[in-house]
Amino acid sequence: EPRGPQAGDVLCALEVHSQWARCAKGWLPLTISGMQVADVLDSSATLRVRCCSPLGVAYRASMDLDNRLHGAPRGPADGEVVDVEERFGMWVRTRGGWLPLVV
Repeated sequence: EPRGPQAGDVLCALEVHSQWARCAKGWLPLTISGMQVADVLDSSATLRVRCCSPLGVAYRASMDLDNRLHGAPRGPADGEVVDVEERFGMWVRTRGGWLPLVV
């Protein structure tokens, strides 16, 4: 069952209207009962992650360690930095696919 974002998650907002942000999986409120529950970040600030695994990390089609993308571009090698489009818990989505932050 899909869940909403948790504290620290970073999502790509496709559009913002009033107190709502539309993301890939639907609309999210920015405030609930007058309390701010999400921030709209400066889109010019790029979030990046660096691979710290000596063997690199394979891209995934979803947030599932067993769902590796085969025949797709290789995932980042040790020390390589990639731009993050979305962070959801211990996963990040990049242009190449999903990457786990911990294996």
